[in-house]
Amino acid sequence: MLGSNILKFTDPHEHSSVISYVVDQEAIVTARGTYQSELTFVNLNHLGLMRGWRSLPQIGRGTSRSNMCAIIFPTADGQAQATFNGIEVPESHMTFCAPGTEYVATVSAGYWGGMTLPPETIASASQALAGYEVIAPKALQVIHTPPPLMGRLLNLHKLANQLAATAPEVLTHPEIARAIEQELLRALIACLANPAKAKEPNPNRQRIMQRFHRLMEARQYEPLYLSELCAAVGVSERTLYGICMDYFGLSPQRYLWLRRMNLVRRALTLADPNKRANSVTSIASDYGFTESGRFSVQYRAMYGESPSATLRRTPHSNRRARLHRL
Repeated sequence: MLGSNILKFTDPHEHSSVISYVVDQEAIVTARGTYQSELTFVNLNHLGLMRGWRSLPQIGRGTSRSNMCAIIFPTADGQAQATFNGIEVPESHMTFCAPGTEYVATVSAGYWGGMTLPPETIASASQALAGYEVIAPKALQVIHTPPPLMGRLLNLHKLANQLAATAPEVLTHPEIARAIEQELLRALIACLANPAKAKEPNPNRQRIMQRFHRLMEARQYEPLYLSELCAAVGVSERTLYGICMDYFGLSPQRYLWLRRMNLVRRALTLADPNKRANSVTSIASDYGFTESGRFSVQYRAMYGESPSATLRRTPHSNRRARLHRL
């Protein structure tokens, strides 16, 4: 369905749930402060556009949809700095996530852009425009594109998002939407068909990360010691530390602590404060925070409010129900 939408959020999990039709993602905010974000969607015939902004850095871990390619890139204005699976994505680069790609993305505050389209659309458009099929990579790739080609793609992407903000009715006109989509496809295929350089994540490091995440999911409600982590993952402390710094920008223990803190905030937001079982102490202890006084101090320092203040607010599920999606 042709059209566009602009949504604003104060909850990173709410933000992630709205883009779940593109990627299945878990979001972990990594800095103190008040979270705010915005998403602009433009839905064309075979091409989806996204433009996002967030006020705080975060780590996103997820999997792209099995029927869709996702292409993510820095925008020219106030761009967010990002790494995908340990690879930096500087200016004039794009991250190509093939269908079903697992990824870990560390993204700073700022703006980012994206596109989604089926792999068969890339194949048919590249055959028509470049004379051969551009095949989606089996794994995630970070592609360095010649700046003039990337600049054209960014300008067209920005124009479409500006229309969503200033004249959204234009994007519902079939012929206008088709013309915009064709120009965007031309610019995208030019980038994909003429890469200056492409990088793929180290497969051994990816396997270590997969084992790390399986352990994290199995024991997400409890603190883990570094020696336990290394023994379970099967690597040395130095190796695990180095990989986590590349993927997360954090030590493994700091990442796990932040993840549990984000999970407990999410649980407090969703909980009904009128139910006796939903006390701050009981919810915090469910996620391994057993020292209530220390937890409250850490929570306030991270989020700028007490855990009881979070619990008393309107449940997140009620706010989510009011969101309008494409």
